[in-house]
Order: sequence, then C-alpha cells, then structure tokens
Amino acid sequence: MRRGIQSAVFLACVLFSVAGAYNVMSDNAEVESLAQATACGDGKACKAQKTFMERTPLAQTFDFATGSGKKVSVRCARAFVLAGEYTCATR
Repeated sequence: MRRGIQSAVFLACVLFSVAGAYNVMSDNAEVESLAQATACGDGKACKAQKTFMERTPLAQTFDFATGSGKKVSVRCARAFVLAGEYTCATR
C-alpha cells in the first residue's frame, strides 16, 4: 500500500514538472497574439510593440507600448493551473 502511494506521488510530481516545462518552453506565438489583441482593446486596430515578456509555468506576462504612447501590461494564464486554454487580461 505504501509503495503504491509513493509511486502515485512520484508520478504526479513528474507530470506536473513536464507540464510546467511545456508551458515555459513551448511555442507561444498564439498567446503573444492574444496578448497583443488584449493590449489594443476590443476590435481596435493598433500597433502594440512588445517591450517585455516573462514566462513562468503558471502564466505569461507581456508589456506593450501602444501607438498612442500608452504602456499596457497584459497577463495570460491557463484556465486551470497547468492546463487549458490561455485567457489574457490587462493588469
């Protein structure tokens, strides 16, 4: 019984580690586009230039300089802790 619990905990740690590494090292072009659209606002066309990017296993943070000279910070996180679709919101 104890051996089974130890194996389950070990497997869970490995899965969380792999999911965290995937969140940091995978291609994030889609997330970056979503963050840029969030920085520009709903339906507005603007040329937001990325000035800062931070990627962690739990979220991605972007800073943009918009065409109007305004700086916008956007945080994108998954729906669940390490899985699910990304959603972005301004900070």
